[in-house]
Amino acid sequence: MPEITCAEIEKAHERIGKYIKKTPILTPSTLSKKLGIDLLLKPEFLQETGSFKIRGAMNAMLSMSGKERNQGVTTASSGNHGPALACAARKLGAEATICLSKLVPENKIENVVKNGGKVQIIGKDYDESLEHCLDLVENKNIKLVHPFDDPHVVCGAGTVGLEILDENIDDIDCILVPVSGGGLLAGIATAVKSYKSKIRVIGVSMERGASMFESIKAKKPVNVKEQETIADALGGNIGLHNQWTFETIQKLADDIITVNENLIKSALRLIHSSEGLEVEGAGAVGVAAIMASKLPVKGKTLCVLSGKNIARETFLKILNN
Repeated sequence: MPEITCAEIEKAHERIGKYIKKTPILTPSTLSKKLGIDLLLKPEFLQETGSFKIRGAMNAMLSMSGKERNQGVTTASSGNHGPALACAARKLGAEATICLSKLVPENKIENVVKNGGKVQIIGKDYDESLEHCLDLVENKNIKLVHPFDDPHVVCGAGTVGLEILDENIDDIDCILVPVSGGGLLAGIATAVKSYKSKIRVIGVSMERGASMFESIKAKKPVNVKEQETIADALGGNIGLHNQWTFETIQKLADDIITVNENLIKSALRLIHSSEGLEVEGAGAVGVAAIMASKLPVKGKTLCVLSGKNIARETFLKILNN
């Protein structure tokens, strides 16, 4: 396994370049005016499977030997890593078995199937679906691609940070990153802090079942109860034996903050009404944190809009409330 370093993130960027979109940096004037800050957006929902997750999944797949890929791959997912791994596997001629819990919304299950994955619905939450996934790895000799606690996955996600830096935007004070297991936050923090240590990199999670937030507060990985939330992609625990993301975030991230359900829904509405963008709850938490006035803003603030995979009926219901 490689280390999580900026050099490895740069290798990942070269490796996955032809398989991903280099997403633009948006300057949303209407949204900036409404929030009263100089705001930038990184729309990772424009990726093929509707979230940033294709970056890590593809880097992990491309880092395997052909023999490993031919044995098949598996993962557990709270919603967005599953279709990303299915898509990456399909592109490289491999079979992917995706373990999902009963908390995963139907639209995200359909996204796995659409991208060529074989779905197994098992377990009341992410932790139980991961246990089943690990049984598959042991008993069927297939390769695990962990949704976050894997250096290849973290380094793939970290390419988002490199793309932000490549834009050479002056006066970025803060980057707000949705955080669940921490792959995206660990990757972006590693890339950004390697070149511009003064830029604050802050994780944002929902209040309901924020495992990384509680773990950083406790100074060790802890488990929390996974709960239903509009930011369902951020559900699940980081694992009591977390090897990679916890320490990286503890070392490099400036803070983690949480936002409540009503704020996330308000942020979804505001992003849509101001800019016409449709994002899921997890993708809106950065804007929700700004709306909550939970961080002092000194210059440009960039929000990573991590995904858009929300059921249409759920999205319309939020817009109309």
